Amino acid sequence: MTIKEKKCKFIPALFLILLAMGTSVLLFLSNLLPHANNRFEAGPVTMLDTHWTITGDGLTRSGITLPASLPATQAALTNTLPVTLPEDAVLGIPTAFQSLTVSIDGTEVYSLPADSAFGSLTHLVSIPKGSEGRTVTLTFESVYPTANMSVGNIILGSRTAVLFGQLDKDTGSLLVSLIMLIIGILLLAVSGFLAGPKTGRYRFVCLGTFSILASLWILTDSNFLQFLPFNSTMGVLLSFYSFTLMGAPIIQFIKLSSHKRYHKAYDIVTLLMLSNFLLNLCVSMVSVLYLPKLLIITHALLISAILLFLWTLVHSWVKCHEKRFSTLFAAFFLLCAAGIIDLIRFYDNPVDNDNSLFFKIGLLVFIGILGLSSIKDSLNLFRDAVHVEIYKKLAYTDPTTHLANRTAYERDLQNTRNALPIESLTIISFDLNNLKLTNDTLGHSVGDTLIIDSGACIHSSFKDCGACYRIGGDEFCVIAENLDAAVLENCLEVFDSSILDYNRAHSPKLDIARGYSQGMVRTPEDLAALIRRADHAMYTCKAHSHLSEI
Repeated sequence: MTIKEKKCKFIPALFLILLAMGTSVLLFLSNLLPHANNRFEAGPVTMLDTHWTITGDGLTRSGITLPASLPATQAALTNTLPVTLPEDAVLGIPTAFQSLTVSIDGTEVYSLPADSAFGSLTHLVSIPKGSEGRTVTLTFESVYPTANMSVGNIILGSRTAVLFGQLDKDTGSLLVSLIMLIIGILLLAVSGFLAGPKTGRYRFVCLGTFSILASLWILTDSNFLQFLPFNSTMGVLLSFYSFTLMGAPIIQFIKLSSHKRYHKAYDIVTLLMLSNFLLNLCVSMVSVLYLPKLLIITHALLISAILLFLWTLVHSWVKCHEKRFSTLFAAFFLLCAAGIIDLIRFYDNPVDNDNSLFFKIGLLVFIGILGLSSIKDSLNLFRDAVHVEIYKKLAYTDPTTHLANRTAYERDLQNTRNALPIESLTIISFDLNNLKLTNDTLGHSVGDTLIIDSGACIHSSFKDCGACYRIGGDEFCVIAENLDAAVLENCLEVFDSSILDYNRAHSPKLDIARGYSQGMVRTPEDLAALIRRADHAMYTCKAHSHLSEI
């Protein structure tokens, strides 16, 4: 498909419009979110993180402050509730693949069995009225055998206050997710307006898909999402699936900027990631509790991709010294650094709700840098394509009459030969009489005017029938396929009338000899014979012309 220059001008406008829309949405949402002066109108939230007594594996420790890492797979935490509790009081208790039982003075008020303890969750446990000053016991048991079990911060407050507190905590993640979603939609929208393999369309598709998957992962990784009327397990599954899959499109994006010798390696890593995604899907159908055990595979693939990225980017940077490789290297270095920091934080304390904070920020910066780089590269491609289109047009256009030139005529004749047989082909030959005499007596400028006006008359009469060419100094031609004889006769009458009208208003007059030939063309020899007959008819007309004076 031909690339039009107007598309090149349309892309920045599209970006500005969508960016303005995204900004408007953010401003609108910012008015809905709680502000500093009213975010805790429902009441304060108390951090119940001190004076805990922990019992586990036959050991008892007092004065524990949360969050804490316990050298056990099962532990009971005991504390005393405050003497004053708010209305509709709840405990906000985080777990990470841990079963949970909550008791007050030995009476069970909440239970999460092991087969439902999937993912990092925050539980809102309602406290019965009259529980002020009583003993609360939280019993945790890790679903998986580990050397240590982490327990996060526990909060106390009214249900509304806890929810607002969680929303306030996750506001940054939700806004980052929204921004990434807008960027992803914007990039995919831009890819829809690009055409051809050399426009960078696939780069926008890869980066846009990555941005949307990253947005989905950040959204589902947020604890606030589980308080909405959705199945919390589905949210965790979406988080696993999107995290497992989002590496594939960015690998393909980087592949497009790497040397061809590395393309096979990128494709192999992409196939491994897609296979890992399918493996996660199959395993989750058996039991979702097996999915965390597959995280090591996902992390190993990501690390392998990072090493491949670094090797190819350093190679491209050192060998090619191109600015875009410097940009890619800087963007990817920031993302890798952020990812490594959060991997360390995740394995150190998986209960920490912000263990992907740096990676989220790194993703936003990464996508922003690569998006701007892709825009710049694509606009350069557009500009080059427009220049090629202009040069191509100049190569096949006569600069004087703006009709197709001799080169275009020969090209189209060859295309006609390749398309044989043709049921009906019409060749019309034209020759401008007395051009040399006009040039010698009135000057070349007058002769050029006659050539231009001759081309205009021919084009206006036959443009709807076939292709018009200037094939020599004073020679023109029209080629038409499957042209009805009546239509041809009408076009010739229109042409003769246009010459008469011109000659009434101008001097010197136009004297154009014409001749045509029409018939079936089966072989190249038939085509040559058709052209000869048209030329012969034109020269016969020329011989009978009596308009020889200027």
